[in-house]
Amino acid sequence: MDKEEFNKILIDELKLLFLKTRSPSDDFLEILLKSINPAMNYSQIEEYIKICKGKFSDFRYNYKKEILNKARNLEGYFRNIKLEEFESLLNDIITENDCRQILASHLSCVYKESFEGNEVSLNELTNFVTKSMLIGIKSFYIPNFNVKEELKKLDYCTSSVRLQSRYHTNIVYNMD
Repeated sequence: MDKEEFNKILIDELKLLFLKTRSPSDDFLEILLKSINPAMNYSQIEEYIKICKGKFSDFRYNYKKEILNKARNLEGYFRNIKLEEFESLLNDIITENDCRQILASHLSCVYKESFEGNEVSLNELTNFVTKSMLIGIKSFYIPNFNVKEELKKLDYCTSSVRLQSRYHTNIVYNMD
């Protein structure tokens, strides 16, 4: 496998992995890397784990930014609503389309036909986005609220998401 093909598959699998967990362990990343290219040596694996962690840092930053922007829009629209009331409203406000829009860069690597028929994963991702939005909104009400750390705690919402990659490599799909 050439480096370009390896990198293409790796990025897609990392995007799929982000939909399951926002901070994977080094062991999980090592298994992923070896699954893509079993010929990797230890120093290459170490180097790529650092690259993967950087990608996840970028993914988390961009997701947080997207959530805060969307929350800012909602907060401005519902200024007279108390924080406690947002939680019940968010289930009605956040739609599947919002979920798809917010997670668009990650969903771009998903095999579309299998995703469209996977209601369970779509519901889990929509729930994740809804809970993320609540975290974003809380940050406007609660001083020093750590959005980044709170978002990391939402892995339970998406730990069973199983989406096939567009290249049918399905490494993350088959890892549990």
